[in-house]
Amino acid sequence: MPNFIELIDPCLKNVSIPDPFLNYSKEMISLLEEETNRRIKKIDFGSENKFNFEFLAVDSSRAIRELMDGSSLGIFRAIGLTNNRKEFKELETEFFYHSGKSNQLIFYESAKMEYLEAKVILKYLSEEDTNNKFVLVDGSLFGRVSHIPIELQIYGKELFMIDYIKTYKDLFEEAERRKVLLVGISKDSRASFFKQLILEELIKKLVPDQNEFVRENDPSYLSDIISKIDNDETKSQLKIILNLYLRSVPDVYFLNRFSKLQKYFTLPVELSYDMISSKALIRMLENRSSDEDYIKTHFSKVSRNLSNELYSKLMLTLDNVRNYPTIVSFYLIPAKNDSPIRVDIPSYCLSVEHRLKDLVPSGFINLDEEKLNSIISSLLEQYAGYKNYNILLKRADEKVKLSNYIVDNVYLKVIERKLGVILLPGRDYRRVKLH
Repeated sequence: MPNFIELIDPCLKNVSIPDPFLNYSKEMISLLEEETNRRIKKIDFGSENKFNFEFLAVDSSRAIRELMDGSSLGIFRAIGLTNNRKEFKELETEFFYHSGKSNQLIFYESAKMEYLEAKVILKYLSEEDTNNKFVLVDGSLFGRVSHIPIELQIYGKELFMIDYIKTYKDLFEEAERRKVLLVGISKDSRASFFKQLILEELIKKLVPDQNEFVRENDPSYLSDIISKIDNDETKSQLKIILNLYLRSVPDVYFLNRFSKLQKYFTLPVELSYDMISSKALIRMLENRSSDEDYIKTHFSKVSRNLSNELYSKLMLTLDNVRNYPTIVSFYLIPAKNDSPIRVDIPSYCLSVEHRLKDLVPSGFINLDEEKLNSIISSLLEQYAGYKNYNILLKRADEKVKLSNYIVDNVYLKVIERKLGVILLPGRDYRRVKLH
């Protein structure tokens, strides 16, 4: 392999770490610091598991092999581990063809793993006494409820999202019925809901008659807000805030830049329909487009010749999305110089009975402090440093991860023997994906 180390020095001559706030005035920095620190709280309680929870940590992995005949072989598996050494497993293997955009294939592979994780949790809930159960999912729960119902351009998997959405609807309902805490945690470096809400609060202060902020990256709408202002200083501040609102500055950077505490959590935010990225899904939830139009647009191929049974399934799928719970989300910074951990919890776990169809606007929310602290304490109990932000999830990740050796020398050999075929890899074999 060629060694490029001699090129590092000239390569780094013109490289600098970007600072989105480099040219901001001291007054603006102070304003952003003040608004941020008003919405964070110091952790001044311990990591004691007062409720004697049993924890289940769930994670998944996949391996994709592109074959010579143009098909792909997918191996997907998920595991749930408890702190009492119990295990719950799911495994699916499948062949499929795909000729559409690569981002939809990536989406399918990721959604398939989330789907198996939900099946593992449902298996756990059906087999176990669920008193004082705490289920940990690796990743964002809001991301799961935000997935758009759509026809996939993958042969034989076009209607996968019907099964995905039904499975998550069943999971939320069963977890709620059994009073199980369902918590998604992740080192999420891309989300920006906290930053958005902070900036929206600032906009409302500067423009008191702007009662409702429309969450859309529409320059004409944002320019309209600025045009209402006569005061030049206020107008200048608004331009800076709106520019920051449109820029891709994630919450992680925002918090690291402005928070003054070292061990803290952010005030909880209820994430609702208006934080979903798909405008088409928002219009459907708001009833600005009919279910029939949504199906024609997003299930265009199957909708040309819909049976009554499939039409009913699609209508039920849209209804299932409407009945998803809103998600309460916050960031936890468990130690000095650590990066924020994102925590997602279905709102019903915190005695908030809101569904996406209720059209509750996203925003900071007051919750039972004792209940919230107990959840944070339980997560701190599982914390073991930056690389091991949850020791049980780390163990699940290690157990479920697929290696090239296991895939090629175990799974592929068994599949070949059972099916009586020889699986020849495609020319692009090196692009195999393991997660």
